[in-house]
Amino acid sequence: AGRIGETAVRGGGRLDLGARPAAIDGRLELDRLDGETAAETLLGGAVVGDDDKTPFATTPLTGPAFDGAVAGTLALSVGRLDLGSGGLDRVRTRLVLRPGETRLEAIEAGGFGGRLGGEMALRRSGDGPTGLSGRLSLSGARLGEVAWRRMGRPVADGRLDGEVSFTASGRTAAALVAGLDGEGRIALGGARVVGIGGAALAATREALGEAPPTPEAVAAAFRARLDTSESEVPATEVAFALQAGVARSGRSVIETASARVTGRVAIDLPHLSLDADGSMEPVGAALEATKTAISKATPSVGFAFRGPIAAPERSLDVTPLVAHLTLSGIEREVERVEALQQDIAERARIARERRRLEEIRAAEEAA
Repeated sequence: AGRIGETAVRGGGRLDLGARPAAIDGRLELDRLDGETAAETLLGGAVVGDDDKTPFATTPLTGPAFDGAVAGTLALSVGRLDLGSGGLDRVRTRLVLRPGETRLEAIEAGGFGGRLGGEMALRRSGDGPTGLSGRLSLSGARLGEVAWRRMGRPVADGRLDGEVSFTASGRTAAALVAGLDGEGRIALGGARVVGIGGAALAATREALGEAPPTPEAVAAAFRARLDTSESEVPATEVAFALQAGVARSGRSVIETASARVTGRVAIDLPHLSLDADGSMEPVGAALEATKTAISKATPSVGFAFRGPIAAPERSLDVTPLVAHLTLSGIEREVERVEALQQDIAERARIARERRRLEEIRAAEEAA
């Protein structure tokens, strides 16, 4: 037991320096460990890039310094693994060292309000690592711990589960991330999402009233009402493919009590960026409230989220909504004209009937 800097360290086991490579079988406990330092130790070089445009380092990796010098198993326990603004708690894993290969087996950790598990393997040949593979799972996490924030609150909350299996090859951290291939899935349960709500479409129509539905007015009215919308999302599972460092979902459909959202998502891991787009249309009561009077047409709105994963920018395409509101105004005017025509026709019919009765009365008096 002792301390390395500010980190408390405890350990024990057996080390045979007479073997070639040296044989180890023991345990190591740390109260705290910096994630970047741990990654650099295992990969043998810088991991983090110089700026936001290059999140991952492009300098060559050499692999762990102990590769080939030590072989065996080390039960590793870390109280807190710091990962930038977040981290993992109560990390447990079995570090298996073999010539040319370093494995992290039976990974267990607490993070994002849930539990992380899995395994990873790093292979080395010549002057650096040649491949990385693994499988990770996340269960019972809080979506609000992972989602980005808008106006000081998470855009979504609820339960998050997921898993991914992957392989990668490369001689630098940036190349390893850019070479990630694999597949996975995420599942949402009991989720509430801010900024989804078919009622915002109906509310926009009511807010504009008889005013002309210009693109600027519609966008401002709809955005204000969408920002205050919040919907419960039914249990949803989305599969994704991981290729060349980019995780892509297929086009998926999620339906809430008031809206049907269709869209797709791509997460670019080498640049830590998000690219998502889709459309929203009303269902249920919101659908009935937004139908046009004659053709029964319904509105829709396009949306996109693009930018850094931590804070992507939202854009809205209200062109379909503008067209719908314009059509709705025309059909309301047609209804008014038809009602006026019916009123005129009814008044004319009454006038004719009055004249006919007056003519009958006049004829009877003349007789």
